[in-house]
Amino acid sequence: MAGPPVGIVSDTHDNEAAVAEAVRLLAARGVREVIHCGDVCSASTIELFRGFSFRVCLGNNDSARELSAAAERIGGAYAARLDVEIGGKRFFVSHGDEERPLRGALESGRYDYVLYGHTHRQDDRRFGRTRLVNPGALYRAPLWTFALLDLGEDGLETVEVSRG
Repeated sequence: MAGPPVGIVSDTHDNEAAVAEAVRLLAARGVREVIHCGDVCSASTIELFRGFSFRVCLGNNDSARELSAAAERIGGAYAARLDVEIGGKRFFVSHGDEERPLRGALESGRYDYVLYGHTHRQDDRRFGRTRLVNPGALYRAPLWTFALLDLGEDGLETVEVSRG
């Protein structure tokens, strides 16, 4: 990968052992930017991402007030939905429990990447110039996974997290 990849995680549901292992793997790969697609569940899980440039969107199992305060404590950012630029690429991030925002982002043609979670299943598809990505989940999934996105090469790697 050219340059440090962007880490994409979702649906961690307070599985702190899996998150700790994912954080270790993210750090080992030189990741600096992490995007969480929601369903963190509690502030203690966000604390594990301290040291990364961390952004998180609201999942259907999250408390907006708790996520916002926890993200702020570690120097991260929170929004119900994210619209951010990283490395010259535009991202839209929504948990995915509501189809309309995802469809709108895909149809707009304004984004390089649309990221979501919620389904606990990996997804990687293209809609015109936009790449739709779900990194999988670190809870209630056949395989616990997150993704690494190489912005320079537009490469996506799925990383499996051991169940211990």
